[in-house]
This record gives sequence, structure tokens and C-alpha cells, in this order.
Amino acid sequence: MYTKEQLVGIMLSLPKLEISVNRDDSTKIRDRVRLRRTMRGGSEMLKAIQRTLYMYEIESRYKDQEHSSRPRPILIITGKSNLDRLCGMIPDNLPDVRNDWPKFKEAVDLFGRNLQHSLTGLERIIELKAE
Repeated sequence: MYTKEQLVGIMLSLPKLEISVNRDDSTKIRDRVRLRRTMRGGSEMLKAIQRTLYMYEIESRYKDQEHSSRPRPILIITGKSNLDRLCGMIPDNLPDVRNDWPKFKEAVDLFGRNLQHSLTGLERIIELKAE
């Protein structure tokens, strides 16, 4: 288990932002947007991060093997409420390794207001993905 301060440090250095936009004929704008944070590393470390996240009511999914072509452990955080809680833990004034927390927080805000279903929101999310 990690302390909250250690978890903030891990979140600023380890996770990768993933925004995916896929074709979906069941929606009005014909695109589905998915947002998630992924972490790769040793299985024991990822399991300890998962337990610590659970203490803060953030659900995550651990997989021993990401894919058959990539047989390494992965921890995935997805879902509006989980991503919103995760953003609430990270102070705005701290820089991160990939410099993507500001755009991640903006994308989570767009999701929180359900703007990914509008054309302007979708365009902004695609811009964030391209940056």
C-alpha cells in the first residue's frame, strides 16, 4: 500500500493517457469516445497501486497480460466517476512526466458534462488527442 502522497507521485510519473475515438453507428454523431489511464510495470507494484486506489474509491482493472502479443501486466483506470476522483487527487500546480495531466483533466471535464456526445465536444477531444 502507498500513502496518498506516494500515489500522487506515481500518478504524475507512470500512467499514460489514452483517448480513443471509434466509429459507432448507434450514436447520433457516429463516434464513440473512450478515455482511460493505463500503467505498465511489475505485477506486485501494480497490485499495490490497485489496492491503494481502491482505498480512495477508484476502481481499476488489473490484467496479468495485456494481450497475447504484449504479455506484460497492465493496470487500467476507466469510467467517468473513477477518472473524476483520480483528477481530484492530483493538485493542479504539479508538473508531470508526459505533461498530459492538464489535457487529461480537460477531457475528464468534457466527459463529466457529457459533451463528448456533441460535435463541439467531440472536436475538442480529438484536438486533445492530437496534441
